Amino acid sequence: MASFQLGSWAFHRLAGLLVCWSAGLLVGILIASFLAPGVEPPIGRMVARGMCRGLAAFLVCLAVVLGVAGFFVLFGSFLAGQISGIVPAVAFGSVIVGTALLGVAGTLIAIPVVATLQTFFGAYV
Repeated sequence: MASFQLGSWAFHRLAGLLVCWSAGLLVGILIASFLAPGVEPPIGRMVARGMCRGLAAFLVCLAVVLGVAGFFVLFGSFLAGQISGIVPAVAFGSVIVGTALLGVAGTLIAIPVVATLQTFFGAYV
């Protein structure tokens, strides 16, 4: 009985991982198919000026990723601050400090922690 449960658990874990990986791969292919026409002109200009195609593609994709991440950090912290009632500068600062201290996890929990502290100190202090 225990071996059946262990086998069933292992099968479900493996199936879940395969589904997650395949879904991530499909989403990546979908995003890449929409980004490819947009990033080809700058890559083509860089290659025409003598840069290696791989380096040009890397630099353009890096710029796109940093731009999207910056947009979400700035706009996301502003929007989350407006929703939770935190001043936008405090929300942005909390995201920066949370990222510096805990990385991606700090980015995700920075605004809820600040909102909790603000509520606690507003009610009890």
